Amino acid sequence: MPGLMDSTTLIVLGAVAAAALVGGGAFWWFRVRRKPEEPYHHFTCPKCRQRLRYFGRQAGHKGECPRCRNPLTFPAAPAR
Repeated sequence: MPGLMDSTTLIVLGAVAAAALVGGGAFWWFRVRRKPEEPYHHFTCPKCRQRLRYFGRQAGHKGECPRCRNPLTFPAAPAR
């Protein structure tokens, strides 16, 4: 029965390879379909004049300047 063992092994290996291709394809599909990027705004730190970037959802929240560690609040409306 060595012939039967060989064909069974080939079938199992083929099924594993097919599952890996389908799983890899699904991973790739969901990885590539990213969410649209949220727009961001800029403002200047009042202490060190560093230009800072923040997302719209952060408006009104507290944070700190990464350069001078000055505590600040992100402006509600971006200054133009």
